[in-house]
Amino acid sequence: MKDEIIDYADDYAITKTEKVGFKEFFIGEKEDSSLTKQYISGTVDRKFSDLGIVQYKIDAQFSEYCDVLEYYHIQMTEEIKKLKREIANEPKGIINRDDCYSIYDYETLKGKIVVLDQDVLLKEYQRSSHQLYLADGGFGCLPKGNGNAIYAYNLYTGKETRIEKYNVIGVIKENKLPKWAIQKLDKHKQKIKESKGTVR
Repeated sequence: MKDEIIDYADDYAITKTEKVGFKEFFIGEKEDSSLTKQYISGTVDRKFSDLGIVQYKIDAQFSEYCDVLEYYHIQMTEEIKKLKREIANEPKGIINRDDCYSIYDYETLKGKIVVLDQDVLLKEYQRSSHQLYLADGGFGCLPKGNGNAIYAYNLYTGKETRIEKYNVIGVIKENKLPKWAIQKLDKHKQKIKESKGTVR
């Protein structure tokens, strides 16, 4: 039987971790003074990992290993189902270097559709919908410059994010741009045009 608790796994040895998309799950264990083992499971927070801080948030606690293992797999299975629903209608297909011009053919990448290397993406997201970005700014937009940060819009989701120049394999060739990407680009340009029209 599990007890719902909110705590961090400071006193536990982490024995198993696994990622599903961007969510990471763990199992931890410890022995008390009577050599009885306690088990925990929850999620891993790595947002401060650059500072050497990794937090293990406990969602459930058990006295039997089979119970914690069952809980661990149920949580991952639910996350897999959620992920499958999320990407079910996303375009498939991969864009490779042969589909691109070199970034060094351009003075600036701003306004260009750049392509992320599929190998830097999680396996679940290795598809064209997570490779194509409309570059909007940042020192990484200068191909021969020292900067790496490119602020860009994901062409499929429309969300603004930061990507790194060293992860970009090129600027997509016009005839290799998927039909869905052309439609998304037209909508994005129209949205920008309308937003500028409202500014007085």
